[in-house]
Amino acid sequence: KCYPPTCAVATTMMLPSPRAIVACPFRADSPLLNFFCIAHRLGLEMDRLEDTDGNAAGASSGMDAEEAYSDCRFVKIGGGEVEGCDNSRWEDIAQRPTFGKCNLDNVQMFRVRRVRGESAKARSIRRVDRL
Repeated sequence: KCYPPTCAVATTMMLPSPRAIVACPFRADSPLLNFFCIAHRLGLEMDRLEDTDGNAAGASSGMDAEEAYSDCRFVKIGGGEVEGCDNSRWEDIAQRPTFGKCNLDNVQMFRVRRVRGESAKARSIRRVDRL
């Protein structure tokens, strides 16, 4: 089990390139909102892969990937321009996500980008936040 502070620091440290893709299955007790806040403080910005209706796009095993992803795009969910962690879009995505018709496994995919700071700075963080 990976807790948000650990995941956020690890994600920041492992981003030698400007971006990575992270898949996150939905859980009722999801720590995703806390992860968004911590990642933002570490200089990361995230986009969610969505279908044309704004649902989390995805394809379950055995589904036609071309059909599932044909009209999908990464949509910014906040970050660089948001001060602090008071972002209602983050809250909706973390606690009340909606999923596309092909996303039967309820997995959200995020593109994570470093917009400020360096991975070396994340190594010096001992405690990012408390759950």
